[in-house]
Order: sequence, then C-alpha cells, then structure tokens
Amino acid sequence: MQDDSILTQEELDFLRSLQDNQKPDPLPVGLLLEGGKQAKELLARLAAHEQLTIEAHIDSQRITFPLHVIEDEFHALHLQLGTPTIVEQTSADRPWRLPLDPPVNLVDEHGEPSLIWLHAVSQSGMLVEVRGQPVPKRFSLWLPIPGRQPIALQGILARKAGEGLTAYRQSLRKTRHSERLRSFILEQHQQLHGHEAESR
Repeated sequence: MQDDSILTQEELDFLRSLQDNQKPDPLPVGLLLEGGKQAKELLARLAAHEQLTIEAHIDSQRITFPLHVIEDEFHALHLQLGTPTIVEQTSADRPWRLPLDPPVNLVDEHGEPSLIWLHAVSQSGMLVEVRGQPVPKRFSLWLPIPGRQPIALQGILARKAGEGLTAYRQSLRKTRHSERLRSFILEQHQQLHGHEAESR
C-alpha cells in the first residue's frame, strides 16, 4: 500500500521537537510580513522569480534558510522558513560535513551491512572507508539511524582523501531522501553546536 502522508515520521518528530524546545526565543517556522503595499508587491514578485533566503554567519559557517512567501485567506503575506543548508566558509566554501565518530557501517536495501563505513557526510558529499573490497566507482546504500527509517545515499567516486578515506559526491537529486538527509544533518549540527555552547 502506498504511503500518501506528506511528511515522514522522522520529519514529524523533528517538527515536534522544535515545538517542544523550551529554549528562549525559538526560531519561528513562519513570519508575518509587515510593510507597505509596494514592499509586499516587490517581495511577492521577487519570490515568484528568484529563491529568497536568510543567511546567518556563525563560527566560520554560513547557514542559509530558504524563504517561501505564502498568502493566507486574508491576503496577508507570510514568510515560511525551509530547511537550511550549512556551508563551511574556508578558502573554498563547501557544504558543512557532519563528522561521524565512530564511523557508521552503511547497509544495503535489506539492512545487511556493507563493506563501506561512513566517516563524514554533507548534502553534497561523503568521506568513506572501504574495507575488504576494491573502491567502487559508485554505490547506492543506506545510512541506518536508530529508531528511524534509514536514509538513502548514492555516491560517485570523486578522489582519494588520504588516511584510508575516499571522497564521494552525492548523486541524490532533490527527493524525499535528500530532504531527510538535510534535516538529519541540521539536527546533528544543532546538537553538536548546542553542546559546544553549553561547555563554554
């Protein structure tokens, strides 16, 4: 039977965790747009033709939230925040990599362990360790997450990265799995940086 639900259980749990978060000033999911008629019309025109974003720069990282302009039944405009992307700002900007320590053994479609271990993952790439087999040019495996549905990962060989690791590009198109991966990376980023802030 086909699942017609719009959100996965993981996405629902993530949204509930945002609502249940007791930290002061939680980030709102939607914002009412105030301003004059001309400003609203300009913003609506821009949103129809371009991607609108809000950026934050924190600890040499750029966090970019996509914005969607929504008109309600009273013709009021609201800004709705999408899932952000996180980029490390170095000499060459790249998507932030979530380090996995210890590395995670990727599994096949049946949940059986593979010979590939994931050391770091971003929205656009992965650092993996291949054990006991030649380094494949491509792979399609799953990232197991305890208590949740696994996330599909599709890698295309990019280069040897040193220390026994190999870099792969993510070949996932914009799908439910790519959005679940983005949400997972964001969730882990919040946990890592929340712990860092608490320890200061």
